[in-house]
Amino acid sequence: MSSVQFHAGFDPASSEPGYPVVESAPLNPLRRRLLRRTQRRAQELPELVGGSAWVFQTNERFALAPADGRMLSSDVVLNATMVAVVLLKKQLVPAVATLPTVHPDRRIAIRAGYSCQVIDPVRVLQEGCWDVRTDLVAYLLEDAKVQMLAARVDITDNPEVQQKLFARALARKALEPPEIPGMRVELVTISLDLFAAGDERGQLGHPATNGYTDAGADYGHDRYDAGGSTGNHAAPDQDDSYPPDGDGR
Repeated sequence: MSSVQFHAGFDPASSEPGYPVVESAPLNPLRRRLLRRTQRRAQELPELVGGSAWVFQTNERFALAPADGRMLSSDVVLNATMVAVVLLKKQLVPAVATLPTVHPDRRIAIRAGYSCQVIDPVRVLQEGCWDVRTDLVAYLLEDAKVQMLAARVDITDNPEVQQKLFARALARKALEPPEIPGMRVELVTISLDLFAAGDERGQLGHPATNGYTDAGADYGHDRYDAGGSTGNHAAPDQDDSYPPDGDGR
């Protein structure tokens, strides 16, 4: 069997920013002054978006600041070298794993949508997860059985092989769901596409299989609308829910 290399990427049609970190900024640590109150200027912090919070970094440690009027003068904020805006609300996150076949002009794409919600923003960043799409694409590609099925010579013209690939991806939802520390992650949609090499947005006639959608899943998620006041630790929710098969813009 010919050797193949596996590549992956994000959906080229998606314009969504990363999740859960939507923005970050470097900070210079501030030293307290004797007999004078020291506080960081609110203008130094990136603006919060709906349903988000600031997470501050000092060296290799991350922390939330006190959610009160002393936030800007707290040690967490004064000593920070970086601040990140972390989205806490549930979001439908797309991930596309592109696999080659033994046919040089054919590729197969596993297109998945995951319902993601941050439950511990400090742990998420401590574990290095700034954009969960990287982890989700790696999860889709790491299964050896998926790689073997995609490498079969009859992958492009044998519906049974395509169905096995699809079924394997679904089985992992129950047997080996993705684990992102500090975040709830659940597969809600998945489909397979065959396309010509170099044309990741085009399909060869039709999808390789019918798509899967979890009928019991909650698809509500919010746009990244700017809205939080820089005087608050977390921005209020702004519920502009829309279905997952559109970008809602």
